[in-house]
Amino acid sequence: MDCECHWSTGASGSVVREILETLPDWFGIAEAVDGYVAEAERSPTLVASIHTRPVGALTLVRHSPDAAEVHLMAVIRPLHRAGIGRRLLGKARR
Repeated sequence: MDCECHWSTGASGSVVREILETLPDWFGIAEAVDGYVAEAERSPTLVASIHTRPVGALTLVRHSPDAAEVHLMAVIRPLHRAGIGRRLLGKARR
């Protein structure tokens, strides 16, 4: 699988919303989805893509120059357990 992980260069809220809408079992509360989208608009967000199609996202919230937390990590269901989350976390750690 040819998966590319890249930091979003612009507003990534629409990508995050697109991914979360495919996961209603985990992200089925509209207000919560809106919160994740808003955070993705203002925080560093990694996007995993296959052939330019977004398939996963990871949003970091920085608390200091040395500390950050993963606010959100989501991968479309057909690609669960395919290593995409691991790739996103690996790239975020660098």
